[in-house]
Amino acid sequence: MKDTIFFMTSDGIAIPAINALRRNFSVVVITKPDMPSGRHKVLMPNEIAKYCAASYITHFKLDKHDNQFDSLLEQYAPRLGITFSYGVMLSASLLESLTIINIHPSRLPAFRGPSPIQASIRRGLNISALTYMLTVMKMDAGPILRYYPFTIGSQDTYTRVRTVVANLAGETINEVINDYLQERIIPIPQDESQTTLCRLLTKQDGLIDWHQGAEDIFNQWRALLEWPTIYTRVKGKKITLHEIEVLTNDSHLIPGTFYLYDDKLA
Repeated sequence: MKDTIFFMTSDGIAIPAINALRRNFSVVVITKPDMPSGRHKVLMPNEIAKYCAASYITHFKLDKHDNQFDSLLEQYAPRLGITFSYGVMLSASLLESLTIINIHPSRLPAFRGPSPIQASIRRGLNISALTYMLTVMKMDAGPILRYYPFTIGSQDTYTRVRTVVANLAGETINEVINDYLQERIIPIPQDESQTTLCRLLTKQDGLIDWHQGAEDIFNQWRALLEWPTIYTRVKGKKITLHEIEVLTNDSHLIPGTFYLYDDKLA
């Protein structure tokens, strides 16, 4: 009989990891409840809930760890819990009753927080890592189990890097979980002196500061292309930039000024 693992996520980035884990374990997915969506604020399931329903994966929609969650723990008696882009604060009582491993797409302790992929791209990094760590009450601060490096190309957007991260999680999760359960991993404390943070993105993050260099603006576009996109304002009107590139042979151009360049707006 397969051991049960609770997989807590609200993001489609976790789908390859869920599929991989199901080969060796009985997986129960915990995700957020349906959220209002669209102009008419109709309640809609997230990508994970849709996928689980279509794939006949046992899943529950919970927004907090209460008596219902405690009942699920008692019913399924999971060997372990996993979080990956979950977006829900775990309770102290849950962490006391269940060992939880978090998957985080940065080389911790760099970029603790909810937007590590975007933060890495905006910083112009060309290498990062998928981190597996034990979860503690302090955000992304638990002991490290294992790192898996990945590269970020100079032209890679958030969408591309997210796909790399998702696939890497699918390729590595069984190795980490099996090694941890077999006590073949010694958790290593993080170096708190090297900690950096990232925060939840807002629409305001997409506003271009034309005092930045061209590479900085290009990195902003790469990081935020999927959401919230980057934009500027011209005479009070919002102009969204969907495709941009850095020009290297026109240093005389004034930042924040629009030109026609080969019949394109520049």
